[in-house]
Amino acid sequence: MTKKTTNQGIHRRDFIKGAVVGIGASAVMGLGTRKAIAQPKAIKWRMQSLYASNTMTGKFNVRWAKAITELTGGRLHIEFAEPGAIVPPAETFQNVSNGTVEVAGSYGAFHRGIMPEIDIEDGLPFAWETPQECHDAYYNRGLLEEIRKIYAEHNIFYVAPTYCNIIYGYPTVKPVRKPSDFKGMRMRDLGLSADWLSHFGAAPTALPAAEMYMALKMKTIDGVHYGTASLEDFKLGEVCKYYLLEPNTGTTVNNIYANMKAYNALPDDIKKIVRDYSQTFTLPVTMEWDEHRSWMESSKKYGVEGIRWSKEDIEKARKYMVEELWTKVANKSPRCRKLVDLIIAQAKHYGKI
Repeated sequence: MTKKTTNQGIHRRDFIKGAVVGIGASAVMGLGTRKAIAQPKAIKWRMQSLYASNTMTGKFNVRWAKAITELTGGRLHIEFAEPGAIVPPAETFQNVSNGTVEVAGSYGAFHRGIMPEIDIEDGLPFAWETPQECHDAYYNRGLLEEIRKIYAEHNIFYVAPTYCNIIYGYPTVKPVRKPSDFKGMRMRDLGLSADWLSHFGAAPTALPAAEMYMALKMKTIDGVHYGTASLEDFKLGEVCKYYLLEPNTGTTVNNIYANMKAYNALPDDIKKIVRDYSQTFTLPVTMEWDEHRSWMESSKKYGVEGIRWSKEDIEKARKYMVEELWTKVANKSPRCRKLVDLIIAQAKHYGKI
């Protein structure tokens, strides 16, 4: 296997411009003006991404690696690697835990079997409609602290959530105009939404994002659960001529996490940058992710039909998720109950339930 890596750097003016769109611009500028301390040898980390650098999701990881390298004055140099360049994508979590890879940009659902709390970390379907709501849960309601404790039990420091998918629906090879149309379909999906699909008679399967196109083309699967950007990023518009827009299961959360030993070995000031930079990075970068524009452009380019269920079908499907599957997650453990209660309290505050 050939290792593909790209050395990272970032133009300060581009970083500040992006951050100003979101929150904490002054904090970012404060980090950016830290005086670099000369070191005899830079600390080098390898970062493997679950998503290719030319996709919207993968760009999160590329930009984070560049920015950390710049903000530390090169004292922590993070080398980005494409999916599978170092370890198999599905084994990312285990290889960060054991230190084979220092840091990863990934998605929790791939290690759901190891950590039952992943369903809450990823975002309970229908809980969050916007990245701002994700950010509120993580940074204002204590979710980040709880998730960091859980990952620490696996020798991993949870660096940052990365929010994605304003429109999180289903590109499919045949139309799904009502819930029963899912029956018998083979769908690429992970996490709690996969359980939701099973309720409608679909057969969910887990596949790395890079394998979706060929699986659809070869008719191994009939559709995927992914944002509208996938129509162009992964060229799914070539094989999927239908997209289920509503119900929209809501914004989901990917992540950046690091080997705990590697993180603890960093000088204190670099640790602080790695630990705290996420708040000033995540939301501004997300604001550049315009899936409404992606949908308009890609659906026209590839001739994809947008489908919306009836209000009655949407409400029934949502009710099953919130009342049955959220409860199923909460019943897994006292800690899961605590986290689900946190999300329920937020949803009640917003008037959703």
